Amino acid sequence: MKNFCFTHHCARRCNLSLLAAMMGLIVMFTSCKEENPTIEQQNLVADQLTALYTGNIDEFLQHADYASFEMSDSLHVKIMRAVLSDFVKKAENLNGGFDKIVLTGAQMPEDTVTLVFYDLHFKNGEVQSHSQKVVRRNDQWVLRMKEN
Repeated sequence: MKNFCFTHHCARRCNLSLLAAMMGLIVMFTSCKEENPTIEQQNLVADQLTALYTGNIDEFLQHADYASFEMSDSLHVKIMRAVLSDFVKKAENLNGGFDKIVLTGAQMPEDTVTLVFYDLHFKNGEVQSHSQKVVRRNDQWVLRMKEN
């Protein structure tokens, strides 16, 4: 009969348990979902379009990039406020008003460009699918309102 060493047996079982726990941690950390690289841009679109459709036009304009003119020009800002205000009123009248935005996806073809897809839900039940280009300007993501 072979001698049985309780201490040796327990140490070996402990080492195996420790090894199994370490392997589990390694698998858990390496299989963790990669962070979504477009989450900031998607949140920007949802937040700013919500601001627009709820009448906070100045908030919306702070995160808009028109490419063809500087938003610091007060005449252009006044014109854009009037245009956007009219747009929101028409949407309110036609669709019963804004209800919510549901993000449906995003593509990032370049490091400085993201295309965010979303559905606009209105109070009358209508749903419109849209996309919004988001560009990186001066280390900030902004909504691109017009193509160059």
